[in-house]
Amino acid sequence: MLEPSLIARVRREIPVTASATYVYLNVGTMGPSPSPVHQAFLDAYQAWQDAGPGNPEVYHAAHGLMEPARQALAAYLGVAPDEVALTSNSTDGVNIVMAGLDWRKGDEVLTSDQEHPAVSVPWLNVQQRYGVVGRIFNLGSTVDEILSNFRAQLSGRTKLVVVSHVSSQTGVRLPVAEMTALAHQAGALVCIDGAQACGQFPVNVAAIGCDFYTMNGHKWLLAPGGTGGVVIRRQALERLVPAVVGAGSNEPVDYRADRRLQFVPSARRFENATRNWALYAGLTAACAYIGTLGFENIEERGLGMSRRLQAELARIPGVSVKTPADPALSTGLVTWGISGWSGREQYDALLNRFKVCGRTVGELEAVRASCAFFNLEEEIELLLRSVATLAKERA
Repeated sequence: MLEPSLIARVRREIPVTASATYVYLNVGTMGPSPSPVHQAFLDAYQAWQDAGPGNPEVYHAAHGLMEPARQALAAYLGVAPDEVALTSNSTDGVNIVMAGLDWRKGDEVLTSDQEHPAVSVPWLNVQQRYGVVGRIFNLGSTVDEILSNFRAQLSGRTKLVVVSHVSSQTGVRLPVAEMTALAHQAGALVCIDGAQACGQFPVNVAAIGCDFYTMNGHKWLLAPGGTGGVVIRRQALERLVPAVVGAGSNEPVDYRADRRLQFVPSARRFENATRNWALYAGLTAACAYIGTLGFENIEERGLGMSRRLQAELARIPGVSVKTPADPALSTGLVTWGISGWSGREQYDALLNRFKVCGRTVGELEAVRASCAFFNLEEEIELLLRSVATLAKERA
């Protein structure tokens, strides 16, 4: 349990929570980094630049900032560090998987009907480029419905299942371990997009059993934008061929003499070239910051607020809650629509009239709120009063 004094301290370290501009309920798009986290990034970047960034010793020291971040992500995700490649976001990870597989015409990719463009756009890309067949299953509103719909779309030609751990549209937490087992029985590989999961609750990729797991740092982990990772399990490493390579991907080679390429024997083969390594100092700091609070405590607090929000929204005439009521599917994300209001109209009214910042869900003509562990009950109450007022206006 997170004590009120601890929440108060965290809120002092997240300036937007003290803002008079609006109540921030949009961590599901981008989380505000606490001051110790973004300061770790800024300090690392300043030190790198001040020491002469191209000095070989300084350059390699900055590059070394990746390793603590890799260790931190591996510990959180329950995998070995050599199974983690550091990226800029979850989309990078999905593209690494999609572009790395040996696609043949007629192969099938299976995904859900509630995917973020991080999944749907790479999925459509391989469909168009390689003649891959795309199949879509409906998520449903219970675990049994999800698994039944999923099972019905699996086939012997399914090469890859790629789905979100948590839907960005409705906040549904998918039964990914059960889905992975079913997919493996059918001979398919599994890639889980953990963009909306990591930082919300404990994640154990080994227990899920999937082959690939992608994530970003800039949402619920409250890390700097431009940080992320992809887990590539050892047994699946050789199934992927890096589509983008450069210094760092390969073992040392003299291309003039050897004229061959040997990749490093780990997920690091999907990392290459110069990048802003100081960002990973921020990712390391974010993992430590959130980890100290306890992922179970964070999940408990977020779920408490989101379930209350969902229940109270359902009592407001004219409001349609899009997030399933099944507790097994719950997360900190709650999505709803108001009769007579488009999603954009509702979002604009909430922000400009009531000073509540959420996010539109255009696919559903709805609005989504992210109940983060640092939000307060009074902020949820303000949102509920605001929605009730809007619902009455067009009843």
